[in-house]
Amino acid sequence: MLIRQIDSDAEKGKIARTILESLPDWFGIPQAREEYIAGSRGKPFFCAYDDEKPVGFLYLKETGRHTAELAVMGVLREYHRQGIGRKLFEEAKEKARQTGYSFLQVKTVQMGRYDIYDDTNRFYLSSGFQELEVFPMLWDEANPCQIYIMAIDGCKGGKAKMGKWFSLEGHSMEWTYGIASLPGLERIWEKNIENNKGDEDWVRWRKEYIDYHMSDKSKSFLVSLDGEPVGEGTLLFEPECRAIDGRTLLADGQTTANINALRIEKAYEGQGHISRLVKLMEKYAAEAGCRRLTIGVEAHMTRNLGIYLHWGYDEFVMSEVEDGTLVLYLSKNL
Repeated sequence: MLIRQIDSDAEKGKIARTILESLPDWFGIPQAREEYIAGSRGKPFFCAYDDEKPVGFLYLKETGRHTAELAVMGVLREYHRQGIGRKLFEEAKEKARQTGYSFLQVKTVQMGRYDIYDDTNRFYLSSGFQELEVFPMLWDEANPCQIYIMAIDGCKGGKAKMGKWFSLEGHSMEWTYGIASLPGLERIWEKNIENNKGDEDWVRWRKEYIDYHMSDKSKSFLVSLDGEPVGEGTLLFEPECRAIDGRTLLADGQTTANINALRIEKAYEGQGHISRLVKLMEKYAAEAGCRRLTIGVEAHMTRNLGIYLHWGYDEFVMSEVEDGTLVLYLSKNL
């Protein structure tokens, strides 16, 4: 799947019309649809292509000196749930950052009104947006407008900013904890592969975890120091994820998810960064509708077992021998 930025206003209009007219459940009001199409002129516009076929698009518009809005996004129905919207969003977010915007916002129908818009709400929440305000009559009484906002610099919208620390040399260090961007995820996996040279499993895992993240089968989170990722953790939602291997006691795609692949560079171990990341992951999982989280620990790793028990993962789920090692799985209700 290729993402291109489109400069021709005529091409923007053609793409927007083709895709929006194919999505009557979302864009069925002709006047509003025409306004979206006309509004694409002069805007940063991104299109996803399957070979040379346009299958999705979005464009941005400025709503304030520091804020850009995701004005409209559409993906052909047969291409839904393939990570296309996520890839479009990441491209647009990077464009907004390069342009100098501090915030992104987006509008949709409030959660709980229509199933198709509930999916849209969940997409924005999983992308790192947070609820700002609901305007009950901005559109009409049957369609209350939910506004979401995100800080592009990572201070808000799914990331926690923990201020500045100081190294022994006196240099300030800024730590952030949040949902992984695609560039951040690629960077942490570059480091993982570099640290495990010659082990082809890490190359395979990189592809799997990035694919899972982009298709919402999982959500990866990063600990970053001055913008450089140094630690990570992943929430696995779907039982088909390789680490879950169909074990619905660990992740069932609905109310149970699994915390997986917690790690941080050795220089930063024991400083509480993974604990902070896990708290953010728990908050995210609860907001996504999960009621229980599971976590695995090798039985001989008593220090990690003690940490997980301290975090509240104190209900035994199952045990299994994996690659010759006994692994205990524990759970915590959210």
